[in-house]
Amino acid sequence: MKIIKKGKKKKGFTLIELIAVVAILLILAAILIPNIVGYMQRSKIATVKSNAKAVLNVIKTAQANSDSGSITTYSAAINADGNLKLSGGGVTNGLATADENTLENLINDNSNTWANFSGYY
Repeated sequence: MKIIKKGKKKKGFTLIELIAVVAILLILAAILIPNIVGYMQRSKIATVKSNAKAVLNVIKTAQANSDSGSITTYSAAINADGNLKLSGGGVTNGLATADENTLENLINDNSNTWANFSGYY
């Protein structure tokens, strides 16, 4: 009678398998990270445009309610009528001091040259 001795079965991954997994993860990261950064940039721009539209609406409402045509900024609109103040704190100093024409240009700018949007964020 022959006795067959079973060898110890090795458990775990080989070095080649680990290198392959790491390479796949690096390729996925190289593809995904630039896309994620781009989405974050576009979301910030969309937020600024939305806030600019809200500020522009406050300015136009204040102009309609006022007899004088001197209301051209959010700060002036709030000084004229405090009830128009936006809730949520979405108005930064850049939007509060921007005049009506600047806001309209900011909203209508569909180019990808938004180099200074961070001043309004």
